[in-house]
Amino acid sequence: MNRYFIPVVFKHSVLLLTLLGAMTLQAAPGAHGPDGEHLSTDQPAQGNSTGRQADGSVLMPMADQRVLGLRTLMTTETQAAATLLLNARVLVHPAGRGLVQASSDGRFESSAELMPVAGQQVKAGQLLGYIRYQDTAYEQASQTSQLIALRSEADVVRRELNRLQKLGQNVAEQTVEQLSLQLKSVQSQAAQLEKGLEKPEPLFAPISGVIQLHHLSIGQRVTAGEALFEIIDPSRLLVEAASPDAQLPAQLHGASLKEFPEARLQLIGAVMRYQDGAVPLNFNLEAASGAVPNQPVTLIAQQKNQLSGIRLPASAVVMNSNNQPQVWIKLTAERFLPQRVQLEELNGTEVMITHGLGADNRVVVQGATLLNQVR
Repeated sequence: MNRYFIPVVFKHSVLLLTLLGAMTLQAAPGAHGPDGEHLSTDQPAQGNSTGRQADGSVLMPMADQRVLGLRTLMTTETQAAATLLLNARVLVHPAGRGLVQASSDGRFESSAELMPVAGQQVKAGQLLGYIRYQDTAYEQASQTSQLIALRSEADVVRRELNRLQKLGQNVAEQTVEQLSLQLKSVQSQAAQLEKGLEKPEPLFAPISGVIQLHHLSIGQRVTAGEALFEIIDPSRLLVEAASPDAQLPAQLHGASLKEFPEARLQLIGAVMRYQDGAVPLNFNLEAASGAVPNQPVTLIAQQKNQLSGIRLPASAVVMNSNNQPQVWIKLTAERFLPQRVQLEELNGTEVMITHGLGADNRVVVQGATLLNQVR
Protein backbone atom coordinates (compact mmCIF):
# COMPACT_ATOMS: atom_id res chain seq x y z
CA MET A 1 0.00 0.00 0.00
CA ASN A 2 2.87 2.34 0.73
CA ARG A 3 4.17 2.10 -2.80
CA TYR A 4 1.01 3.86 -4.10
CA PHE A 5 0.85 6.45 -1.36
CA ILE A 6 3.63 8.74 -2.62
CA PRO A 7 2.35 8.97 -6.22
CA VAL A 8 -1.17 9.72 -4.99
CA VAL A 9 0.02 12.43 -2.64
CA PHE A 10 2.20 13.88 -5.40
CA LYS A 11 -0.72 13.81 -7.81
CA HIS A 12 -2.94 15.71 -5.37
CA SER A 13 -0.11 18.22 -4.63
CA VAL A 14 0.24 19.00 -8.31
CA LEU A 15 -3.50 19.48 -8.59
CA LEU A 16 -3.48 21.78 -5.55
CA LEU A 17 -0.60 23.89 -6.92
CA THR A 18 -2.40 24.17 -10.25
CA LEU A 19 -5.54 25.45 -8.54
CA LEU A 20 -3.54 27.94 -6.46
CA GLY A 21 -1.76 29.17 -9.59
CA ALA A 22 -5.08 29.72 -11.30
CA MET A 23 -6.34 31.66 -8.28
CA THR A 24 -3.29 33.98 -8.30
CA LEU A 25 -3.99 34.90 -11.92
CA GLN A 26 -7.27 36.53 -10.92
CA ALA A 27 -7.15 40.32 -10.68
CA ALA A 28 -7.01 41.99 -7.29
CA PRO A 29 -10.38 43.43 -6.15
CA GLY A 30 -9.15 47.02 -6.55
CA ALA A 31 -7.38 46.58 -9.89
CA HIS A 32 -9.51 48.55 -12.32
CA GLY A 33 -9.15 51.37 -14.79
CA PRO A 34 -10.17 55.04 -14.50
CA ASP A 35 -13.73 54.30 -15.63
CA GLY A 36 -14.22 51.37 -13.26
CA GLU A 37 -13.44 48.65 -15.82
CA HIS A 38 -11.93 45.48 -14.36
CA LEU A 39 -8.26 44.93 -15.25
CA SER A 40 -8.12 41.21 -16.05
CA THR A 41 -4.95 39.23 -15.68
CA ASP A 42 -5.99 36.52 -18.15
CA GLN A 43 -3.11 35.80 -20.49
CA PRO A 44 -1.96 33.14 -22.95
CA ALA A 45 -0.06 30.16 -21.61
CA GLN A 46 3.17 31.35 -23.22
CA GLY A 47 3.08 34.49 -21.05
CA ASN A 48 3.60 32.65 -17.76
CA SER A 49 7.40 33.05 -17.78
CA THR A 50 9.09 35.60 -15.55
CA GLY A 51 9.67 39.03 -17.14
CA ARG A 52 7.83 41.07 -19.75
CA GLN A 53 4.63 39.41 -20.96
CA ALA A 54 2.92 39.56 -24.34
CA ASP A 55 0.35 42.10 -23.11
CA GLY A 56 3.08 44.43 -21.79
CA SER A 57 2.72 43.44 -18.14
CA VAL A 58 5.60 42.16 -16.04
CA LEU A 59 5.65 38.94 -14.05
CA MET A 60 8.18 39.14 -11.21
CA PRO A 61 8.71 36.79 -8.24
CA MET A 62 8.53 38.26 -4.75
CA ALA A 63 12.24 37.63 -4.19
CA ASP A 64 13.12 39.78 -7.22
CA GLN A 65 10.73 42.46 -6.04
CA ARG A 66 12.62 42.71 -2.76
CA VAL A 67 15.93 42.95 -4.62
CA LEU A 68 14.62 45.87 -6.71
CA GLY A 69 13.14 47.52 -3.61
CA LEU A 70 9.62 47.81 -5.04
CA ARG A 71 7.13 49.66 -2.85
CA THR A 72 3.46 50.25 -3.60
CA LEU A 73 0.76 52.65 -2.43
CA MET A 74 -3.02 52.30 -2.46
CA THR A 75 -4.44 55.25 -4.40
CA THR A 76 -7.29 57.52 -3.32
CA GLU A 77 -8.92 60.50 -4.97
CA THR A 78 -8.05 63.88 -3.51
CA GLN A 79 -7.76 67.58 -4.37
CA ALA A 80 -4.78 69.92 -4.52
CA ALA A 81 -3.99 73.41 -5.74
CA ALA A 82 -3.21 73.67 -9.46
CA THR A 83 0.43 74.52 -10.10
CA LEU A 84 2.42 76.25 -12.80
CA LEU A 85 6.16 75.81 -13.37
CA LEU A 86 8.04 79.02 -14.16
CA ASN A 87 11.68 79.63 -15.03
CA ALA A 88 13.25 81.90 -12.44
CA ARG A 89 16.60 82.99 -11.05
CA VAL A 90 18.00 84.05 -7.70
CA LEU A 91 18.90 87.73 -7.36
CA VAL A 92 20.48 89.87 -4.67
CA HIS A 93 18.08 92.03 -2.69
CA PRO A 94 18.95 95.74 -3.09
CA ALA A 95 19.26 95.99 0.70
CA GLY A 96 21.73 93.10 0.64
CA ARG A 97 24.19 94.57 -1.85
CA GLY A 98 26.79 97.19 -1.03
CA LEU A 99 29.44 98.93 -3.14
CA VAL A 100 32.70 100.46 -1.96
CA GLN A 101 33.77 103.29 -4.27
CA ALA A 102 36.61 105.82 -4.33
CA SER A 103 35.54 109.44 -3.92
CA SER A 104 38.75 110.75 -5.51
CA ASP A 105 41.62 109.64 -7.72
CA GLY A 106 44.49 107.96 -5.95
CA ARG A 107 46.25 104.70 -5.17
CA PHE A 108 44.91 101.82 -3.12
CA GLU A 109 46.60 100.91 0.15
CA SER A 110 45.66 97.95 2.34
CA SER A 111 44.91 98.43 6.00
CA ALA A 112 46.86 96.79 8.78
CA GLU A 113 43.65 94.89 9.65
CA LEU A 114 43.25 92.94 6.41
CA MET A 115 43.75 92.79 2.67
CA PRO A 116 40.28 92.09 1.20
CA VAL A 117 39.96 88.79 -0.67
CA ALA A 118 37.00 87.52 -2.68
CA GLY A 119 34.81 85.24 -0.57
CA GLN A 120 35.90 86.83 2.71
CA GLN A 121 33.30 87.61 5.37
CA VAL A 122 33.27 91.23 6.57
CA LYS A 123 31.17 93.20 9.02
CA ALA A 124 29.48 96.55 8.50
CA GLY A 125 31.91 99.39 9.27
CA GLN A 126 35.01 97.20 8.95
CA LEU A 127 38.06 98.97 7.48
CA LEU A 128 38.95 97.52 4.06
CA GLY A 129 41.79 99.82 2.98
CA TYR A 130 42.69 103.40 1.98
CA ILE A 131 42.82 105.57 -1.06
CA ARG A 132 45.83 107.86 -0.95
CA TYR A 133 45.51 110.89 -3.19
CA GLN A 134 48.29 111.12 -5.76
CA ASP A 135 48.53 113.57 -8.64
CA THR A 136 51.26 114.85 -10.91
CA ALA A 137 54.38 116.34 -9.33
CA TYR A 138 53.45 119.87 -10.53
CA GLU A 139 49.89 119.70 -9.20
CA GLN A 140 51.03 118.17 -5.95
CA ALA A 141 53.67 120.89 -5.48
CA SER A 142 51.10 123.59 -6.26
CA GLN A 143 48.62 122.22 -3.74
CA THR A 144 51.32 121.74 -1.15
CA SER A 145 52.38 125.40 -1.47
CA GLN A 146 48.70 126.40 -1.21
CA LEU A 147 48.41 124.40 1.99
CA ILE A 148 51.49 126.09 3.41
CA ALA A 149 50.03 129.50 2.54
CA LEU A 150 46.73 128.69 4.27
CA ARG A 151 48.52 127.51 7.38
CA SER A 152 50.61 130.68 7.45
CA GLU A 153 47.48 132.82 7.02
CA ALA A 154 45.84 130.94 9.86
CA ASP A 155 48.83 131.65 12.12
CA VAL A 156 48.70 135.37 11.30
CA VAL A 157 44.96 135.61 11.99
CA ARG A 158 45.34 133.64 15.23
CA ARG A 159 48.09 135.96 16.55
CA GLU A 160 46.04 139.07 15.67
CA LEU A 161 42.98 137.58 17.37
CA ASN A 162 44.96 136.81 20.52
CA ARG A 163 46.38 140.34 20.58
CA LEU A 164 42.95 141.97 20.30
CA GLN A 165 41.45 139.67 22.92
CA LYS A 166 44.13 140.80 25.38
CA LEU A 167 43.11 144.43 24.91
CA GLY A 168 39.71 143.62 26.33
CA GLN A 169 36.99 146.32 26.08
CA ASN A 170 39.27 148.66 24.16
CA VAL A 171 38.56 146.67 20.96
CA ALA A 172 35.21 146.56 19.17
CA GLU A 173 33.43 143.21 19.61
CA GLN A 174 32.55 143.15 15.91
CA THR A 175 36.26 143.14 14.95
CA VAL A 176 36.95 140.15 17.20
CA GLU A 177 34.02 138.22 15.70
CA GLN A 178 35.22 138.90 12.16
CA LEU A 179 38.71 137.63 12.95
CA SER A 180 37.24 134.49 14.61
CA LEU A 181 35.17 133.69 11.53
CA GLN A 182 38.15 134.33 9.26
CA LEU A 183 40.32 131.98 11.34
CA LYS A 184 37.71 129.19 11.16
CA SER A 185 37.39 129.59 7.39
CA VAL A 186 41.14 129.41 6.80
CA GLN A 187 41.51 126.42 9.12
CA SER A 188 38.67 124.61 7.32
CA GLN A 189 40.25 125.18 3.91
CA ALA A 190 43.61 123.94 5.18
CA ALA A 191 42.00 120.84 6.73
CA GLN A 192 40.23 119.93 3.48
CA LEU A 193 43.40 120.36 1.45
CA GLU A 194 45.41 118.45 4.04
CA LYS A 195 42.91 115.59 3.91
CA GLY A 196 43.50 115.16 0.20
CA LEU A 197 47.25 115.55 0.32
CA GLU A 198 48.37 113.95 3.57
CA LYS A 199 45.54 111.85 5.01
CA PRO A 200 44.36 108.84 2.99
CA GLU A 201 40.67 108.22 2.44
CA PRO A 202 39.48 105.24 4.54
CA LEU A 203 37.27 102.62 2.89
CA PHE A 204 34.64 100.97 5.13
CA ALA A 205 32.29 98.05 4.47
CA PRO A 206 28.76 99.49 4.11
CA ILE A 207 27.05 96.18 5.08
CA SER A 208 27.91 92.81 6.56
CA GLY A 209 28.36 90.06 4.00
CA VAL A 210 30.77 88.37 1.61
CA ILE A 211 33.26 90.20 -0.63
CA GLN A 212 32.73 89.36 -4.29
CA LEU A 213 35.35 89.22 -7.05
CA HIS A 214 37.64 92.20 -7.43
CA HIS A 215 40.96 92.95 -9.09
CA LEU A 216 42.61 95.34 -6.64
CA SER A 217 46.29 95.21 -5.80
CA ILE A 218 48.33 97.29 -3.38
CA GLY A 219 49.43 100.50 -5.07
CA GLN A 220 46.90 100.15 -7.88
CA ARG A 221 45.68 103.48 -9.24
CA VAL A 222 41.93 104.05 -9.04
CA THR A 223 39.65 106.81 -10.28
CA ALA A 224 36.86 108.67 -8.52
CA GLY A 225 33.57 106.75 -8.59
CA GLU A 226 35.20 103.44 -9.48
CA ALA A 227 33.64 100.40 -7.75
CA LEU A 228 36.41 98.81 -5.69
CA PHE A 229 34.49 96.12 -3.78
CA GLU A 230 31.07 94.56 -3.97
CA ILE A 231 29.67 93.05 -0.78
CA ILE A 232 26.66 90.73 -0.83
CA ASP A 233 24.60 89.61 2.13
CA PRO A 234 23.68 85.96 1.30
CA SER A 235 20.69 86.12 3.65
CA ARG A 236 19.00 88.88 1.63
CA LEU A 237 17.97 87.34 -1.69
CA LEU A 238 15.15 87.62 -4.21
CA VAL A 239 13.65 85.29 -6.77
CA GLU A 240 12.59 86.78 -10.10
CA ALA A 241 10.23 84.72 -12.26
CA ALA A 242 8.50 85.56 -15.55
CA SER A 243 4.96 84.59 -16.53
CA PRO A 244 3.12 85.27 -19.79
CA ASP A 245 -0.11 85.54 -17.75
CA ALA A 246 -0.47 89.03 -16.32
CA GLN A 247 -3.33 87.77 -14.07
CA LEU A 248 -1.16 85.21 -12.30
CA PRO A 249 -0.36 87.44 -9.26
CA ALA A 250 -4.08 87.71 -8.51
CA GLN A 251 -4.52 83.92 -8.83
CA LEU A 252 -1.41 83.03 -6.82
CA HIS A 253 -2.01 81.03 -3.63
CA GLY A 254 1.60 80.21 -2.77
CA ALA A 255 5.00 79.48 -4.29
CA SER A 256 8.01 77.23 -3.72
CA LEU A 257 11.28 76.32 -5.41
CA LYS A 258 11.87 72.90 -6.93
CA GLU A 259 15.60 73.01 -6.08
CA PHE A 260 15.04 74.28 -2.49
CA PRO A 261 11.81 72.75 -1.12
CA GLU A 262 12.51 74.08 2.37
CA ALA A 263 12.81 77.71 1.20
CA ARG A 264 10.08 80.24 1.97
CA LEU A 265 8.83 82.61 -0.74
CA GLN A 266 6.72 85.72 -0.27
CA LEU A 267 5.35 87.60 -3.25
CA ILE A 268 6.53 91.22 -3.40
CA GLY A 269 4.69 92.12 -6.59
CA ALA A 270 4.75 92.07 -10.34
CA VAL A 271 6.10 94.61 -12.80
CA MET A 272 3.09 95.84 -14.75
CA ARG A 273 4.92 95.78 -18.03
CA TYR A 274 5.66 93.01 -20.49
CA GLN A 275 9.35 92.23 -20.95
CA ASP A 276 10.17 89.76 -23.73
CA GLY A 277 6.54 88.62 -23.76
CA ALA A 278 6.29 87.99 -20.00
CA VAL A 279 5.52 89.84 -16.77
CA PRO A 280 8.32 89.69 -14.14
CA LEU A 281 7.34 88.64 -10.60
CA ASN A 282 9.55 89.21 -7.55
CA PHE A 283 9.57 87.12 -4.36
CA ASN A 284 11.41 87.50 -1.08
CA LEU A 285 13.53 84.39 -0.50
CA GLU A 286 14.23 83.05 2.98
CA ALA A 287 15.78 79.88 4.41
CA ALA A 288 17.28 78.83 1.06
CA SER A 289 20.56 77.35 2.25
CA GLY A 290 23.00 77.03 -0.65
CA ALA A 291 21.23 79.45 -3.01
CA VAL A 292 23.57 81.90 -4.76
CA PRO A 293 22.91 84.99 -6.91
CA ASN A 294 22.18 84.44 -10.62
CA GLN A 295 21.40 80.76 -9.99
CA PRO A 296 18.66 79.46 -12.32
CA VAL A 297 15.78 77.81 -10.44
CA THR A 298 12.29 76.48 -11.13
CA LEU A 299 9.45 78.24 -9.35
CA ILE A 300 6.33 76.22 -8.55
CA ALA A 301 3.42 78.67 -8.49
CA GLN A 302 0.36 77.34 -6.64
CA GLN A 303 -2.91 78.75 -7.92
CA LYS A 304 -6.23 79.21 -6.11
CA ASN A 305 -8.18 76.81 -8.34
CA GLN A 306 -8.15 73.13 -7.30
CA LEU A 307 -7.26 69.94 -9.20
CA SER A 308 -8.98 66.60 -8.60
CA GLY A 309 -7.26 63.28 -9.12
CA ILE A 310 -4.79 60.81 -7.65
CA ARG A 311 -1.88 62.32 -5.73
CA LEU A 312 1.34 60.31 -6.06
CA PRO A 313 5.09 60.76 -5.53
CA ALA A 314 6.82 61.88 -8.71
CA SER A 315 8.93 58.70 -8.53
CA ALA A 316 5.83 56.66 -9.45
CA VAL A 317 5.71 58.13 -12.96
CA VAL A 318 8.00 56.75 -15.67
CA MET A 319 8.12 57.10 -19.46
CA ASN A 320 7.04 54.34 -21.83
CA SER A 321 8.65 53.52 -25.19
CA ASN A 322 6.66 56.34 -26.81
CA ASN A 323 7.97 58.83 -24.22
CA GLN A 324 4.53 59.08 -22.61
CA PRO A 325 4.03 59.10 -18.82
CA GLN A 326 2.78 55.92 -17.20
CA VAL A 327 2.51 54.22 -13.81
CA TRP A 328 2.75 50.55 -12.83
CA ILE A 329 -0.28 48.93 -11.17
CA LYS A 330 0.23 45.85 -9.04
CA LEU A 331 -2.48 43.38 -10.17
CA THR A 332 -1.44 40.34 -8.16
CA ALA A 333 1.37 39.42 -5.84
CA GLU A 334 3.75 38.94 -8.75
CA ARG A 335 2.18 40.73 -11.72
CA PHE A 336 2.40 44.42 -12.69
CA LEU A 337 0.54 46.24 -15.44
CA PRO A 338 1.64 49.58 -17.05
CA GLN A 339 -1.04 52.27 -17.25
CA ARG A 340 -0.66 55.44 -19.33
CA VAL A 341 -1.72 58.59 -17.44
CA GLN A 342 -2.03 62.37 -17.69
CA LEU A 343 -0.67 64.43 -14.84
CA GLU A 344 0.05 67.85 -13.37
CA GLU A 345 3.14 68.59 -11.30
CA LEU A 346 2.39 69.82 -7.78
CA ASN A 347 5.52 70.70 -5.83
CA GLY A 348 8.51 69.12 -7.54
CA THR A 349 8.23 65.90 -5.51
CA GLU A 350 4.57 65.02 -6.12
CA VAL A 351 2.23 64.84 -9.09
CA MET A 352 -1.54 64.80 -9.54
CA ILE A 353 -2.82 62.08 -11.90
CA THR A 354 -5.81 63.70 -13.59
CA HIS A 355 -6.63 61.04 -16.21
CA GLY A 356 -5.85 57.37 -16.74
CA LEU A 357 -5.89 56.05 -13.16
CA GLY A 358 -8.76 55.16 -10.85
CA ALA A 359 -8.91 55.01 -7.08
CA ASP A 360 -8.17 51.86 -5.03
CA ASN A 361 -5.33 50.73 -7.29
CA ARG A 362 -2.03 49.62 -5.81
CA VAL A 363 0.60 51.68 -7.64
CA VAL A 364 4.35 51.21 -7.55
CA VAL A 365 5.85 54.36 -5.99
CA GLN A 366 9.42 53.13 -5.42
CA GLY A 367 11.48 51.18 -7.93
CA ALA A 368 9.16 52.01 -10.87
CA THR A 369 12.16 53.00 -13.01
CA LEU A 370 13.79 49.59 -12.50
CA LEU A 371 10.50 47.79 -13.14
CA ASN A 372 10.09 49.80 -16.34
CA GLN A 373 13.40 48.38 -17.63
CA VAL A 374 12.44 44.73 -17.29
CA ARG A 375 12.39 42.94 -20.67
